[in-house]
Amino acid sequence: MTTEHALTTRSPLHVYGRLVGRISLIAAVLAAASGVVLMIAVVADVATRTATGGSLPGMVDVAETMLVVMTYLGLAYGERTGQQIRTSVLTDRCPPGIAFTLRIGSMLAVLVVVAWLTWASIGRAVESTASHEYRFGLIHWPLYPARIVVAIGFAALLLVVVEKLWRMASEKHSAGS
Repeated sequence: MTTEHALTTRSPLHVYGRLVGRISLIAAVLAAASGVVLMIAVVADVATRTATGGSLPGMVDVAETMLVVMTYLGLAYGERTGQQIRTSVLTDRCPPGIAFTLRIGSMLAVLVVVAWLTWASIGRAVESTASHEYRFGLIHWPLYPARIVVAIGFAALLLVVVEKLWRMASEKHSAGS
């Protein structure tokens, strides 16, 4: 192992990146698992409808919750791996310095928005948990676990955005610009 490689693997950015990578991967696995749970629940509901003519109580609630888990826990992994929608029509046509400025500016805007979403969703999750918020229907379905998942999803996304900004700044710095 070269000295440069050893220093790079011990840098704070590398350590932070590995931590964020693990967090986003765990969140993505949980998101995928919720998709499997949703599939099983839908198959069970269809089988019950076929056999009895009626639906399983609470299936809409289960489906909504699993969709929340799938969506919000998948955000960080999608952003980290570049699977989110990207449009580079403008920056591809700009000189490198201007393109970098536009990218860093847009990532700073994303940081502000995601930080605000994280803060707001954490506050809402705390309120919901404290009041044991639930939905009236055929069954009493708790809403606070889904609100906690939304907060966790945004927090994980925030960690990824911070990592991306840190990487962009350190790459620009190491390039000597």
